[in-house]
Amino acid sequence: MIAIAIIGILALVLIPKVGGMKAQAKLAGLDTNMRIAVAAAEGIINDYDDTTIMGLESDLATKLRAGGVNAVKNPISGKVGVVEGTVVVATGAAFQYDEDADAAAEAADATAGYTATDATLAGVIRYDASYAAGQLTVKLMPYDDQGIPMTAKVKIVNK
Repeated sequence: MIAIAIIGILALVLIPKVGGMKAQAKLAGLDTNMRIAVAAAEGIINDYDDTTIMGLESDLATKLRAGGVNAVKNPISGKVGVVEGTVVVATGAAFQYDEDADAAAEAADATAGYTATDATLAGVIRYDASYAAGQLTVKLMPYDDQGIPMTAKVKIVNK
């Protein structure tokens, strides 16, 4: 009887801590995805000259999809993929981008910066390329498990 009571007390103490550790592990997975995306962006940005960015985002998407069985997963939804478009449409993909038709529209996206909170973006990393002031830039914005932009973890890759 005493053993059952002790087990019950331990369960009450430990179960909430396990939930917190699970959330921390998911956010650690998001950090890993950011490192992968930054490395991919650094590897591909040098393939573009200083004024042409058209195609850079889709080329980066191709590189991020190349994992096959080892493809990058969204740590929150568990889904794999890179989505093109302004809305993720609750796919739970790991990455999202919006490739615009011209450099001015790309620059507007990068300036706006993807700052709205959206639950469908939980665990997603949005990225955008821009060219301004003689510099080619890829901006990567991670979203936490509630779809809130993690502005402190934004990464900028420049050429």
